[in-house]
Amino acid sequence: GNTRSAAAQRARDIVGHMQALHETSEGGEADDVKPDTRSFLTALGAWAKASPSDSTAADKSLDMLRWMEGLGEEGRNDAARPGVIAYSLVLDAFAKSSKRDSAFRAEELLRQIQREGKVKPNTFCFNMVINAWTRKGKRTSRDNGRAADNAVRLLNEMEKLYNETGSIAVRPDVV
Repeated sequence: GNTRSAAAQRARDIVGHMQALHETSEGGEADDVKPDTRSFLTALGAWAKASPSDSTAADKSLDMLRWMEGLGEEGRNDAARPGVIAYSLVLDAFAKSSKRDSAFRAEELLRQIQREGKVKPNTFCFNMVINAWTRKGKRTSRDNGRAADNAVRLLNEMEKLYNETGSIAVRPDVV
């Protein structure tokens, strides 16, 4: 594997080790090693950076996100509860991935975020999915413009959301 993948795996291993130490300690000193939001986001960001050259990085970032969701839901670590930045980093990993289904997977995650409603997807989240579709269109000669159509559909959805809510968090920008 490449250096970025190794670094991402190391970051994930460190956060996992910190969480394990936190869970096995009865208070005391190991409370200092409880991973915080920054710890989780650093590891997710490392997977996003590894994604262009490692076709498994996006899946590994999604696995980590699912682990974080579980830690939060089970009350094992509130800092693990993914916020919009965590989701956007995983979307970024899918956007940069060379895997054939990465655009579909990115949009699937965006739809999950919208359905569950725990986090509101922002402009960055939408942009990552739009990027995933445009990259898919560039990679696939038999695409016939479907990827571009999906990117435009998402842009239109953002405009509609912005017009309905007035929220600058989903205001379309220049990508």
